[in-house]
Amino acid sequence: MTGSPMAVCQNNGQFDQRTPLCSRVTRCIPPVTPDNGYILPLNQTVWRVTDVVGFVCNDGFTFQGVSTATCLRNGYFSAHTASCIANRARCAKPTSPINGGISQQGDEWREGDSISYFCNSGYEMRGSSVAFCRNNGLFSNPPPMCSRVIQCVDPKPPVFGFARPFGKIAWNVNEVVTFGCDEGFVLQGGNSATCLSFGFFSTHNTTCIEEISMRSQRVLCVPPVNPLNGRIVGQNVEWSVGQRIRYACNFGFTINGASEAVCQRDGQFSSPTPIYMMQCCRPVIPEGGMINGSQFERRNTGDVVAYTCLDGYQLVGQAFLTCLSDGNYTSPFPYCIRDFHDGGIAADVTCINPPTPINGRVVGGGGKVFTEGQVVEVTCVEGYRLIGPSSFQCRSDGTFENIRNMCVANKCTNPSTPRNGNSLPLGQTEWNVNEEVTFSCQTGYTLSGVARATCLSNGLFSKHDPRCTATTVEIPTCPPPSPPTNGRIVEVRTQWRAGDRVTYICDSGYNLTGIAQIVCLNNGQYGSDPPVCTMPQKCPPPVVQFGATINGTVEQLRSPGDVVQYSCTLRLQLIGNPIIRCMTNGQYSDTFPICTGRQITCSNPLLPANLRLVREATVFTVGQVARLECAAGYRLVGSAMINCQADGTFSQLSASCEIVQQGCRRPLPPDNGQILLRIDEANKSFWPVGERILFNCDANYNLVGPESLVCLATEQFNGNVPICTSKSNSSIPKTGGYQVASVL
Repeated sequence: MTGSPMAVCQNNGQFDQRTPLCSRVTRCIPPVTPDNGYILPLNQTVWRVTDVVGFVCNDGFTFQGVSTATCLRNGYFSAHTASCIANRARCAKPTSPINGGISQQGDEWREGDSISYFCNSGYEMRGSSVAFCRNNGLFSNPPPMCSRVIQCVDPKPPVFGFARPFGKIAWNVNEVVTFGCDEGFVLQGGNSATCLSFGFFSTHNTTCIEEISMRSQRVLCVPPVNPLNGRIVGQNVEWSVGQRIRYACNFGFTINGASEAVCQRDGQFSSPTPIYMMQCCRPVIPEGGMINGSQFERRNTGDVVAYTCLDGYQLVGQAFLTCLSDGNYTSPFPYCIRDFHDGGIAADVTCINPPTPINGRVVGGGGKVFTEGQVVEVTCVEGYRLIGPSSFQCRSDGTFENIRNMCVANKCTNPSTPRNGNSLPLGQTEWNVNEEVTFSCQTGYTLSGVARATCLSNGLFSKHDPRCTATTVEIPTCPPPSPPTNGRIVEVRTQWRAGDRVTYICDSGYNLTGIAQIVCLNNGQYGSDPPVCTMPQKCPPPVVQFGATINGTVEQLRSPGDVVQYSCTLRLQLIGNPIIRCMTNGQYSDTFPICTGRQITCSNPLLPANLRLVREATVFTVGQVARLECAAGYRLVGSAMINCQADGTFSQLSASCEIVQQGCRRPLPPDNGQILLRIDEANKSFWPVGERILFNCDANYNLVGPESLVCLATEQFNGNVPICTSKSNSSIPKTGGYQVASVL
């Protein structure tokens, strides 16, 4: 706006200010440079609508927040938070535990980094498996101790059979031994057993019987799983004894293991499924150079490519390149340049491997050699735009100019929201490439045209022309309702539209029968029939038997709400409720009581174990209450009272006794972890108040959370059970259990 946003009407009939002008915003207020950082492009002072600014930190600082912002049409940059945080404190490498080690490689860790310890095979960890680098330069926990674990021996293989692996004499806890049979015998029963935490194998009941009794049954091998990055050759769905299975690699991978296996009599293949490792691409032979081996073959992991140059050429780069397991070589391919030193002429200065930003590339390809002074042009891949210089030179020292640039993803803004409409999601001002914006209209308007648009890689939305036009909707009406006889309608209206409600009430002394409120529907009809107002139904004369008297006349009809009160004469006993009430449905609230000459009593009730009477009595009279309690060590659940009824029985028993917990109940162990127990605690169910419970994780897992918990007076532990997280990205089956050891 150019001019004053306000004007005042004066006595002369004129405003004191001229009408302001509204012009389109083309520039943004300069963004704030983060402390210890700078803004890209460098030295830019004017930002126009759709311009993108990037935030970068100085050396020794780490960036946090959103790294880019876009100049919007409102004159401000899109929402962003950019800050440069000083690098964290460092911790020196701690001492490795005896009979164990440290999972991560390196000599120092920064504040917040974690280090993981492990124990060698045959040893278990005592202490925390994880420690964190703190701001004081020290780790949060000392290195743990690795002590020898409990092992199982003699798995007792079946007669005429054997145990695998061959030659193994001891198994660690949770390790599995498998069984097989000699030639001419067939395995029956369990084919494996597991080493348990108390040093014995699980029951397996394995036997080997002569094959003659099993000839009618066909032995098949368990179908193997397709190897990762490989496949099984052929279409077999089952393999019988003697049949071979063959494996093949996917393109770009090499086999590590046996390429075929035979189905054996024990139902297992003779060799495990092989592993396939990624191959490296064919090496590039430079002009004037040569390599060992064929230039047309891919290289396997560990293969070394040796480069040499012909006479008159000089090698630039590494002469030996090793193929790694990730499919890459240890160094870029070297090249050969002409050697002019023999003629007294200096060799040309060259540069290789020009730096490119992430999501960027060198124009014309980046694999060639550049000479001193030659300019390299860089650009961004589709969907990204370059911020900073787009070219740099090869310098006299054989390196490229040190420039700062970056490729940022294109974003779309201002999707041309239709008048009287909205862009969804509401409030969003930027869209990434391939994201969609949806258009909708306000109430009373109808959308026409394309309702969606997609953000394209050039930063513009796909073609769209949504419009919102006013719509006229006629609301249906219902006929005016009629008030009921002996009643009336609460609302006062001249017209009843769809959605309006009609509320009915009855005059004093009349009951409403039906629905008290009905609704006018879109079809012009009411959703329910109107109710009616009726006289309340009276109750018949009450029944009065021998010896009983009531208030009022015996033959009199009773109106809803009337009370009939009974009493007995001649020292007779009243059996039943002495007071009953006439209900609106013409029925009484209870059965009619009677008067009897004999005394009704209840004998001591039969009670379940651990439940007893607070005060025992020989008999209980009608209406008398018997109170219940539980034996010591038990708590009462349910009602603590029962009543002696008019039929000589007690009311229904709903009480029971449950044992009182003596401490905290044993929690479930963490997945891939255990609860550490003494040998005499294998069946322990509760921990006394104040006692501590310990946790541990399997090998290759880190404990996250407390190593121990304490049982509190509330009969709850003082925290949640910790979790065990994998030290690597490999998939390891979940386990969980109780490990018995000489601890605590």
